[in-house]
Amino acid sequence: MKKVLAYIRPHLLFFLIAPVFKAVEAAAELLQPRIMTTTIDVGVTTGNIDVILHNGLLMLGVAAIGIVGGLGSSLFAAKSSQGFGADLRQGVFDKVVALSFADIDRYSTGSLITRLTSDIIQLENTSMMMQRIMVRAPLLGLGAIIMTMSISTPLGLALLAVSAVVLVIVAAIMKRAFPMFTRIQQRLDAVNSAAQENLSGMRTVKAFDRATFEVKRFDAINELLYRTSVRAGRTMAFSGPAVSLGMNMTTLIVLWRGGQLVAGRELHIGQIVAVTQYITQVLFSLSMLGFLLINLVRAGASAGRVAEVLETEPSIVDSPPAMTVGAAAAAEAAASGAAPPRVTRGEVEFRDVDFRYPGAAGAPALQGVSLHIAPGHTLGILGGTGSGKSTLVNLIPRFYDVTAGQVLVDGIDVRHYRLADLRAGVSIVLQDTVLFSGTIEENLRWGAPDATHDEVMEAVRMAQASDFVESTADGLGAFIGQHGVGLSGGQRQRVSIARSLLRRAPILILDDAASALDFRTELRLRRALRSYTKRSTTTIIIAQRVTSVMEADEIIVLEDGFIAARGTHRELIRTCPAYRDLCRLQLGEGAVACGQ
Repeated sequence: MKKVLAYIRPHLLFFLIAPVFKAVEAAAELLQPRIMTTTIDVGVTTGNIDVILHNGLLMLGVAAIGIVGGLGSSLFAAKSSQGFGADLRQGVFDKVVALSFADIDRYSTGSLITRLTSDIIQLENTSMMMQRIMVRAPLLGLGAIIMTMSISTPLGLALLAVSAVVLVIVAAIMKRAFPMFTRIQQRLDAVNSAAQENLSGMRTVKAFDRATFEVKRFDAINELLYRTSVRAGRTMAFSGPAVSLGMNMTTLIVLWRGGQLVAGRELHIGQIVAVTQYITQVLFSLSMLGFLLINLVRAGASAGRVAEVLETEPSIVDSPPAMTVGAAAAAEAAASGAAPPRVTRGEVEFRDVDFRYPGAAGAPALQGVSLHIAPGHTLGILGGTGSGKSTLVNLIPRFYDVTAGQVLVDGIDVRHYRLADLRAGVSIVLQDTVLFSGTIEENLRWGAPDATHDEVMEAVRMAQASDFVESTADGLGAFIGQHGVGLSGGQRQRVSIARSLLRRAPILILDDAASALDFRTELRLRRALRSYTKRSTTTIIIAQRVTSVMEADEIIVLEDGFIAARGTHRELIRTCPAYRDLCRLQLGEGAVACGQ
């Protein structure tokens, strides 16, 4: 919670000024009934026009001061609360970006979206209400009770007693409602996650005719949110009647007892009018406090969820752990004032690597993996679904950290690079193609914003994307929607490949990057990649097709996280039955015979 409150500090001045203006407004409201008392008892009852005019002008002046106080409070409260919300939203987003894949896996996408939007909006609104209501309501309520006591002590004590009882009842209701609002936010997470999944996967839903099933599933999740919200609303509904009942009873008591005091000439009519107005002010202040408490309960649940993200420490950071291979060289360079290590040659080595996903049961995803890729060489990786292919390459840019063993790049453990420097040396085409809303050129320049137009076009040609890029009316300026809407699967893959080639990193990773390409386009792409890798680029190709990796310097076959076989295409045909069967299935018996 402290990390959430820390975002108020830059706006603390406005945060403190707003209540001061609100206090001025409350004081002006408290003075009005007292002026009215004199106006009635001295001016109206005696027909003294001078007193009536004087007090009338005085009331207008006090009202003007109250208006200035209210406007000033609203202005400064808006500035501080909106600034607080904007900074907090940026802070949460920065934290999410800094988290590793393993850290983000703890949250659903819908949950993170809810925390970035509705939770922070709830905190913004509550912050504004606190600056305006938390000062005004107590000042107005206590001030009205004190002013009532100054007129009649018995009436003031009665008002104080009823107010205390009402506050206790409201506090008990709030205590019961707090866990309900926490559950509401959790249900809202589930609704957002379901909506996000269905919107992003709408084509799949329609292709498998699962719309009816998904509608029923969403309806069930939405129903849970509805029921939880109704329970919370039912509980909170008691607060309003409790305040109204208490204040109405107080009004009856004051009017009954006040009538007796007026009849006995102990009080005047104007004083009874003032006390009635003060009761109204106490009723208003208690209602405002109840409304504020409702929002505080909701904000408490939201603040806890936002704080959970802010307090999540990234499991993958720049600071190196214990000394391992390459650490001494990195430390020596740092001590001498030299620049931190950067990826230059593209040499990659795995040393007895084990990896298990956090919280995963069963066998590790990778076990005892050791391999070496020389600079400028190409490694092909084949294996069945779940064999650990993508997991293996995700360890190179430190999307995850090894459970045991080491991953070295240019002879230095990847944990001893700065993350930015390490990832600047690795260009990767992920298995799931990700494009962003914008033009084709904007997507291409993600990894190389300073690339020239000629360099962009060269990358497009190498990725075999020039045909459809040049066929569009706007060329590179053609707009594509979120996730590449408007492009086919093969076109999205080719744009993604071109983006990675344009970066010209020493290490290029293609994770099933040509799965949506036809054989002819893939053949042209392979030829272009051969010319690209002649520039001393280390290339790792994950594929399901043998043709994608058969020209690699070395091919490894992964099975259940182990390296089951390794060698060149010809060597594996002779020594690995699984590889030979895959070749026979994809290429035919004749191709296998030629390979042998």
